[in-house]
Amino acid sequence: TDFSRNIPMPVFSPDAKEIAFYALTDNTIKRVAVGGGAPVTICAVEEPTGMSWGADGILFAVTAGIFRVSRNGGKPDLLIPGKTGEVLEGPQMLPGGKTVLFTVASGGGPTAADWAKAQGVVQTIGSGVRKTIVEVGADAHYVPTGHIVYEQAGVLYALPFDVDRLEVKGGPVGVIEGLRRGSAGAAQLAFSDNGSLVYQPGSRGDGSDGRQEFLAVMEAKGTPQAIPIGRGPYAYPRVSRDGKRIAYEVQDSKDTSIWIYELGGSSAPRRLTLEGSGSNRAPIWSADGQYVAFQSNREGDASIWWQRTDGVGKAERLTKPENGELHFPESWSPDGQRFLYSSIKTNSSTWVYSMQEKKATLFVEVPSRNVSRATFSPDGKWVAYSAQSASGSGYVIYVSPFPGPANPFLVGPGAQPVWVGPEGKSLAFSTGLGKLDSVSLTLKPTFGVSTPVESAPGFRLTDPASPRNFDILPDGKRFIGTISPDALRTGEGTVPRSEFTVVLNWFEDLKQRVPVK
Repeated sequence: TDFSRNIPMPVFSPDAKEIAFYALTDNTIKRVAVGGGAPVTICAVEEPTGMSWGADGILFAVTAGIFRVSRNGGKPDLLIPGKTGEVLEGPQMLPGGKTVLFTVASGGGPTAADWAKAQGVVQTIGSGVRKTIVEVGADAHYVPTGHIVYEQAGVLYALPFDVDRLEVKGGPVGVIEGLRRGSAGAAQLAFSDNGSLVYQPGSRGDGSDGRQEFLAVMEAKGTPQAIPIGRGPYAYPRVSRDGKRIAYEVQDSKDTSIWIYELGGSSAPRRLTLEGSGSNRAPIWSADGQYVAFQSNREGDASIWWQRTDGVGKAERLTKPENGELHFPESWSPDGQRFLYSSIKTNSSTWVYSMQEKKATLFVEVPSRNVSRATFSPDGKWVAYSAQSASGSGYVIYVSPFPGPANPFLVGPGAQPVWVGPEGKSLAFSTGLGKLDSVSLTLKPTFGVSTPVESAPGFRLTDPASPRNFDILPDGKRFIGTISPDALRTGEGTVPRSEFTVVLNWFEDLKQRVPVK
């Protein structure tokens, strides 16, 4: 059967031997064997807003409410009446066969804005009483792991859920970022009984006009390859020391959050910072990969916090800025004992925070010049940083021994430096002209620097005073950054088109990320 035309909402039978679907050609629900054959008409209805097939029959939602019909046909039974001015979507019978989970959107349209304010509710058949499970979110589904998952602004969230008491047992955790949503509020995802997940990446779906770009990986002079998490308002990607994960910033109209993604693609992106925790920006990895530090304004000031990457425990404050001062984390030392951060007030300076002593000491400050974007060398014996030139017309890069003191060595014009490769024999940096360059370095016995060469063209670069919007994998051969769809199209076949992402053993991943006990 051709499901690409006039046949929306296909759903599997519980034994996976049949598929039910809605046929626009004659406005009926039909079923057909997976192996093929003639479709069998079940019943005639207006176009539903979601269907599911359980042990007791097929559930579907229409204007009048939520109905159930046998696979053998007959008159559908009304289980839950609809109310004036609302649309019911995605009905699902919960275990026990007495309670239905579904999404409610009000507004009469409903429009995208109405779906953005939708709620996930449960209602026991015959009770007439609804209980709100998801305060704001669409396309709620129950997962056999003991979770409710739902979509909000292109993000899939998970809630631990007691199906017997019909009670939520914890707060929401973002588990997929960049999820495509249909015009009728349904998220483009499905999961199988054996725990596999398939979803379609897309924009965040919040209706905003924010920047939508890809995160991409490329070799120095290669073709950029998009990371399969869809488009989004991404910024400041950072690679863990083992090269297996990235932390990055997601910016939208409501908040700014930190997300983590495994570059091997074995799991979906995961939100680290909770919704409602303020603006969280500029992540950096600890040396052992167990923590991410970031700037957060959750307590009113722009301070540095850190949080376990496995989501266990709460975020902890590390620095306390003065009034009007901003702190940005920059780079963690390879031994894990300290990290560099920028302090920005009238001008900026670079500080070293000791994890053991829980205090900071000044590393470099130049009066009337901005000094920032410092980064440790792979062996921790050198620090590269950028500073505004003496004329104030641009930025220059310096390399200084750590912990010093010593006079810094001038590398040349540029900003936002990062060491390349495990041996740290070169630096990559932004030129301020919208491109990346790199130079080879000789540190001992005398300092030397090569002529710059262009690297990794096409990435979107930020203002030199901002955190760098790119990073380099530990092998020193591949860059990662954000890139526009138009720039990505310059490499043939690199733009994801109608792609689907499959995550195997997703149930196990979900149980680890969002424990139900």
